Amino acid sequence: MKAKRQYTQPVTAKRSGFTLVEMLVVIAIIGILTAILVPVIGGAIRTSHEFAIKADMKNIETAIENYKAKTFAYPTDFRNPATLRPHVSKLNGRAITNALIDTSNFANTATWYGSTLNNPHYTRGLSPIQTRRPNTIDAAESWVFWLYETTNNPTYPLGAIPFNNTFVLDPNWLTVWDPNRFMAFDEKRFTDIDQDGWFEYVAPEGADDVPYVYFDCRTYANAATFFNAVYATPANAPRPFGEVRPYLQQDDHNNVNGPNFKWYEPNKYQLLNCGLDGEFGDYAYAGFNVNNPNTYKIIPHNENISVKDRDNIFSATAGRVDKSFED
Repeated sequence: MKAKRQYTQPVTAKRSGFTLVEMLVVIAIIGILTAILVPVIGGAIRTSHEFAIKADMKNIETAIENYKAKTFAYPTDFRNPATLRPHVSKLNGRAITNALIDTSNFANTATWYGSTLNNPHYTRGLSPIQTRRPNTIDAAESWVFWLYETTNNPTYPLGAIPFNNTFVLDPNWLTVWDPNRFMAFDEKRFTDIDQDGWFEYVAPEGADDVPYVYFDCRTYANAATFFNAVYATPANAPRPFGEVRPYLQQDDHNNVNGPNFKWYEPNKYQLLNCGLDGEFGDYAYAGFNVNNPNTYKIIPHNENISVKDRDNIFSATAGRVDKSFED
């Protein structure tokens, strides 16, 4: 009897990975998806950061309106000293004695404006600067001063009292001072770029070394003081971030008699942030002439606007400067 022949199927090796062609196809697909998604994700992140700045700016605007409701005036930006006394007279709803601020002699160190004062935030460990002078307050520091530094003392709301022909820090400053009087400041976002002892305030997103800038209409609406209405990179800044002035608008671009110009927010203020690029833009290139409105920075018609101006966040347009340009 013959034995049955057994047939065995040949054993084939199991595949342990992708072929070179398959790997190249996968890599190509990943590359395509990356090329599509990266700009989308980057754009979404930028939009999110810009939204955070706009929301923060809206909170500041609300605080400024709260300040106006209490004092019956918008904060002055210190560019025009003549506006200080009438403004101070409105703080806490009462007139201030003429010993506090004498606008007839702002250069005199016997006035508060020219006095050297102890810095209370030095003793609080929030500032390395021991003394400071009010006449160094600039357009980035002014609104912070009025909303954060002023007190509930009805006689001396600026935190200083007269003493021996000068002014000194009010010894009761801490007891009458409320840092959240008008808004809840995040003290981690305070900076002192020019190292003069007065705080600036930066946005929660974007550049953390470039502050919000505030321009008072009483300064920019007056051509005689317009040259003072500028915020430029301080000499002590670690890097340049350009300069900014108030914006003008052309409200009848097609007027046959020629364009008419007016300031944005002619009776209020302009609040600006540098946006995500960390720069306000360059003003000098525009050939500014105080007697020629065509040399001002004009929006929404994109005139004399530098590339770095375009993503500035502007209170009057509730967003980026370039979003208001005409198509």
